[in-house]
Amino acid sequence: MIHTGTITRHRVALLLLLLATHAHATVLCVTRKGDIVADERCRKREVQLEARDLGVVGPAGLPGADGPAGPDGARVERPFRFVDATGKPACVSLASDGVLIQCVLEIDPESAPVQLVLLPDGTDKDRPYVFYEAPGCQGTPFTYEPAAVIGRGVLLTTQLFVPNGTPTTIGALSSEQVNETCSNGTLTPHGTCCVDYDPALQITVAPARPIDLSTLGLVAPLHGENR
Repeated sequence: MIHTGTITRHRVALLLLLLATHAHATVLCVTRKGDIVADERCRKREVQLEARDLGVVGPAGLPGADGPAGPDGARVERPFRFVDATGKPACVSLASDGVLIQCVLEIDPESAPVQLVLLPDGTDKDRPYVFYEAPGCQGTPFTYEPAAVIGRGVLLTTQLFVPNGTPTTIGALSSEQVNETCSNGTLTPHGTCCVDYDPALQITVAPARPIDLSTLGLVAPLHGENR
C-alpha cells in the first residue's frame, strides 16, 4: 500500500524529474520492494502511481460546454388518419381497431388536447347526444363525457363539444344529435336535429364547450382514410 502522506513536495519534484529524464517513460510504478521506477508501463506485481498518490490533484474544473444536439427521432406514421373536407390532416392518429379510429386534436396552446373516437365516415358509432337545460337546444351544452387529462370530444357535424367541467345531474329539456330525418325535432343551423323533452329528462352529464371546426382551420365533414 502506498502511504501518500509520506511523499513530500521535494520527493514529488524528484519523482516528476525522474519521469521526465526517461525518454520513453510514461508512468511511475512502485515495485514489490517499495522502490519507485519510471517506465512505459508497470510490470506484473508493480503498482502504478496515480496523481492522487503524489498529492498533485488540483480542484475540479468548470463544466464543459454542452455538446451538439442529437438528431430528431423517427416520426411515427400511422397507416390511417382523419382529414377534413379539403384533405387537410385534422388530428394526430393514435390507434384503430379496424372499425374506429382514435386521434388527438389540439384546440389551442392553453387548453388540454381532446381525443376523438370516430367511424371512418367521421361519425360516432354511439350517435352521441348533446343536452340542454333549456328547450330549443339553447344555453350551456352538456355531454356524457367529463373533463379529463385528455377528454373525449363529441363531434356533431360542424361543431366539436369539448369536456369542460365535472358531472352533475340536470333536468334536460332538449337534446341535439345527428339525425338524417329529424322527424321528431327541428333542424338546427349546424345541420343537427334538436328534440325537446316534456317532462324534463333527468340525467348525469358534464358541461361542454362548443367549438366550430372552422375556428380550428378545418372544413367539415371529417373522414378517415388510409395512407
